[in-house]
Amino acid sequence: MLWYGWRICFGVPADFENKEEIAKQCLEVANAAHFPTDYKDVYDHLFGNEDYTICLAFDEDGSLDGFSVFAKLRDISTLYLHGVVLHPRAQGKGLSLMMIQTVFGSDNLTFISARTHNPRMFETLTRFAIDSKEFYPNVSNDVIPESIYELVKKNEFTENADEYLIVREAYPDEKIAQTFRNEKIANIFKRLNARDAQVIVVRAK
Repeated sequence: MLWYGWRICFGVPADFENKEEIAKQCLEVANAAHFPTDYKDVYDHLFGNEDYTICLAFDEDGSLDGFSVFAKLRDISTLYLHGVVLHPRAQGKGLSLMMIQTVFGSDNLTFISARTHNPRMFETLTRFAIDSKEFYPNVSNDVIPESIYELVKKNEFTENADEYLIVREAYPDEKIAQTFRNEKIANIFKRLNARDAQVIVVRAK
């Protein structure tokens, strides 16, 4: 699809023929964004699981501006976001939101979930909620329904989350503290240590 000059495409690994070139371009995007990784790590994340969905965004000149990786967990009706990486020139323009929307809108799933140390990604995902109460943890209500806990525990990527939906020691390296645009979301992220990840679950349908 075309969106404000970007061409957004997605598919499973079998849909892509030039995997090595795509991985090389994704590594260049990651390096430009100062995201610590290497070619093998990028290739494995993109194409290591045949069931994953990869989304790519190209600018009008055909240069790659961003990539994201998802898992469709149909048994719990969840689109799980492994991550989004954007080139600095494409940041702050709503591209990550549109990439997630493109993949989510292609299937009949109910929830979007991720684990992150980035409050801006948390804020982006809250925009998919069907109303202001339907994302967890919620900025205005500390109560997390038992059904959400069950969903988190059934998700292989978040099953170790605690009562605050935090996965402790989720990352091998310490993450740099991110700036906060929303004070209420800042209060949620104050619970995290440098290697922790906050799980978010959004009811989007």
